[in-house]
Amino acid sequence: VGWERVWTLEECKSKLFNCIREGDLPGFQRACIQAIRSSHASSTEVTPSSSRILTIRREQTLPPSISNLTGPENLRLMSYACKLGRLYIAKHMYKLGVSTRIPDQPPPHSSSSTAVEPLQRSYPYAGWTPLHHACAEERFMLVSWLVTEAGAYGDCDREASDGLVTPRSLGLDRLLKTAKRVKDSEKILKIRQIERKREKERKRAEEVVQNARRKKQAQNWSHRLQIEVEREAKSMGDGLERWFESVWGNLSAERERHYAMSREEWGELLEARRVLARAKKAIVLSKHGTSKN
Repeated sequence: VGWERVWTLEECKSKLFNCIREGDLPGFQRACIQAIRSSHASSTEVTPSSSRILTIRREQTLPPSISNLTGPENLRLMSYACKLGRLYIAKHMYKLGVSTRIPDQPPPHSSSSTAVEPLQRSYPYAGWTPLHHACAEERFMLVSWLVTEAGAYGDCDREASDGLVTPRSLGLDRLLKTAKRVKDSEKILKIRQIERKREKERKRAEEVVQNARRKKQAQNWSHRLQIEVEREAKSMGDGLERWFESVWGNLSAERERHYAMSREEWGELLEARRVLARAKKAIVLSKHGTSKN
């Protein structure tokens, strides 16, 4: 595997801002690796991975020389990502140590604020934090993440350079309520999806068990039929045959006095009826799997 050329600072800047604009998280991650490599090329040991992306062994934070780069409308990387609503890219930068509060900006009433005031007022978003941009663009999920997880809660009432615009004046409270409702709805939806999945799995398991039971009963129905016939024959003996013979024999004597069935003929008839009844019962068992009394 060959070694890749170290990117220049301008190449890193162009790639990072392009990935943010396009919402390309994998491309942004690769660009961050190259940016870290370019800023630590002389002091950081690197090795080529199988995907030809050089992985940093020691340094895993984005240096200030990269995180403080300014792009469109003089916005830094984090502010630009928050303005466009790139939540996952902002989270990745936060993991690499990029602040969500632009800590290098002097406080509004510091002694050095007057020196940078003309520069701050030279672009439309002077003094805006990432939270300002997220609120202005109504990125409620990003606002919720900045306030609750990314340490930007202290910027809720922070004034911009004009001394008027704050995240709260841009609808911070309303956006937080919206994010809470969305998160609650997502939790309920996730719970219902899990319940539906479990119900489908339970029904599928029941069907498998029932099919296996029916298959086993269908395989053994002839053997069970033979056992039931033998058991009934032992319990009843020839009593049923004698009863049929007495009843139907007398009727036949009255209607057809010239003909009467013999004992052997009656036995064959009764045996045929018993076999027919057992066969019907076996068909019911093979279809439904349960005995119907």
